[in-house]
Amino acid sequence: MPKNKKENNTISVSEKDKVNAENAGKDAQGVLDEMESLVIASQEDMEFAAAILKEIKGKAKNLTAMRDAATKPMAAALSTVRSWFLEPLKLLLSCEKQIKLKMSDAMDSEHDRMSAALQEVGDLAVSQGSAGSTIQEVNSKFSDIAGISTRISFSFDILDMSKVPDKYIAVCEKTVMSDIRAAKGNINIPGIRVIRNTSIAASSK
Repeated sequence: MPKNKKENNTISVSEKDKVNAENAGKDAQGVLDEMESLVIASQEDMEFAAAILKEIKGKAKNLTAMRDAATKPMAAALSTVRSWFLEPLKLLLSCEKQIKLKMSDAMDSEHDRMSAALQEVGDLAVSQGSAGSTIQEVNSKFSDIAGISTRISFSFDILDMSKVPDKYIAVCEKTVMSDIRAAKGNINIPGIRVIRNTSIAASSK
C-alpha cells in the first residue's frame, strides 16, 4: 500500500518580490523629494503635477497587485489557522461576558443596598440628634480580589427634554453637514463658520 505524501505547509517567500519592493521604495523616495520642491503657479505646472499624480497612482496600483499576489498564500494559510481557534475563543469570550455581567450586577446591587442602608443610618442619626457623626455601620460584603479591577461608568435617560439646560443640548452635526452640502457651502448658520476643504482624486490612467 503506497504511503501518503507528507503535506507541505511551508510558505515560500520570493526574494524577487523583496527586491522589487525595495526598488519601488527608492523610486518613490526620489519622486517624493522632487515633489517637495514643486511649485504650482501656472496651468502648465498644474498639468505637470496631474501627470505625475497619475503616474504615481499607476505605480501604486501595480505595487499593490504585486503585494497581493505575494501575500495571497500567506493570507489563505492565516485564515485557515484562525478558523481553528475561532469557535473556542468565541465560547470563552461568552463565558467571560457572562461572568463579568454577574459580577457587576452583584456589585451594583450591593452598592444600592449600601446606599439605602447609609440613608437609613443617616436618617436615624438625624432623628437622634447625632447627624455628622462618623458612620461605620455599613460595610460591603465584597472585598478586593487580586487580579480583578473595577471601572465605574455611567449612562443616562432623558425624562423631559424641555427641562434639559441648554449647555447639555449638542449641535446635530449630521443636520448641519447635510444643509451645508445641499447649499454647496453657500450658507450662513448663526454661530457656525463653514470651512471649505478641497481634496484631489486621480485615476491611474
